[in-house]
Amino acid sequence: VVLVSINYRLGPLGFFAHPLLSQESAQGVSGNYGILDQICALKWVQRNIAAFGGDPGNVTIFGESAGGAAVYILCASPLTKGLFHKAIAESPWVTDGSISPLRRPAYSRESAEATGTRIAQLLLEDESTASLAALRAINAAELVQKTRQGYRLPAALDGYVLLDNPANVFARGEQHNIAFIAGSNTDEGTMFSGYARPETVAEFEAMLKKQYKEGANLLIEAYAVKTAEDIKPAHNQHINDAWFAQPTRWMVRHMSKVNPNTYLYHFAHTSMNWPAGGSSHAAELAFVFGSLQPDKQTPSYKYLSNAMMSYWTQFAKTGNPNTNGLPTWPPYQQSADKNIILDATIRVESNYLKKNLDALDRVYEKIGKYK
Repeated sequence: VVLVSINYRLGPLGFFAHPLLSQESAQGVSGNYGILDQICALKWVQRNIAAFGGDPGNVTIFGESAGGAAVYILCASPLTKGLFHKAIAESPWVTDGSISPLRRPAYSRESAEATGTRIAQLLLEDESTASLAALRAINAAELVQKTRQGYRLPAALDGYVLLDNPANVFARGEQHNIAFIAGSNTDEGTMFSGYARPETVAEFEAMLKKQYKEGANLLIEAYAVKTAEDIKPAHNQHINDAWFAQPTRWMVRHMSKVNPNTYLYHFAHTSMNWPAGGSSHAAELAFVFGSLQPDKQTPSYKYLSNAMMSYWTQFAKTGNPNTNGLPTWPPYQQSADKNIILDATIRVESNYLKKNLDALDRVYEKIGKYK
């Protein structure tokens, strides 16, 4: 394979939406600049990759975390049709703050323009003085410093890059019909659960009630917390499921209905860099890229890393990750709900986290999360 790694704008430079920016846009929209950068890079690949020995008719995109969410968005955007042919989403991070309508609130989310208006007020201290000239005059370092915490900068449902929430696009089968891999790790929540962790059973249940409103009781039952000792593992598991595992299963469940070359994985190997976090968020990256630490290159580590590189590159070449000498990775079908476990021993399992993910699906439908 020929690997192309790209840069794209992040934070306010990549996702700041504001009514004044929308007014000056030919499309009448703002935000999503980071996604548009990615689309620009895909167009560059189409124009130039043959000069590097690549095939513009066989392009695979892949990303992890926010990059996995970007894969999700790119698969649902009308602007990317024909620009890539396969996709891999590793631990796609899809939370309430990831995607918002440009001009209207939805579920618990304010509009992307409302978020931008609040940020402008923070930056300029008086929204009444906001102008594009004043906003553009802000020092870049100051901009990053003032917006680094407390302000989510979502991708916008703007009617241009995104016509609808990708969850709805996938559910209707209107995403790009491409071969697809997605997966998550066993302990995604360990990296994030220390932030604002509930201290008591009452606080844990109150957190769920605030987030899920009339659907909270289903999840209070699913993540049953009886004592203070139950809180940490339940909080970890809830983050794992709600931010990563549920959107991952949603993607493959609905992609499998339009393309049979759809595959689900569960990465279960302990993190090389942070063993205390278990199979934590991003733990699979060292294995995907073969960047094992020299003192950690045990036979089992090497085996898993070589297997994952073989699966990933075989998929990029053919749309099917299976290759001689490795355990068979079955395509995903909702009825069987099978995935491959990527660990020191590679094997197939069924119904991974089914009870929790089914509960989240029911709650999201009840509260209208994807409106």
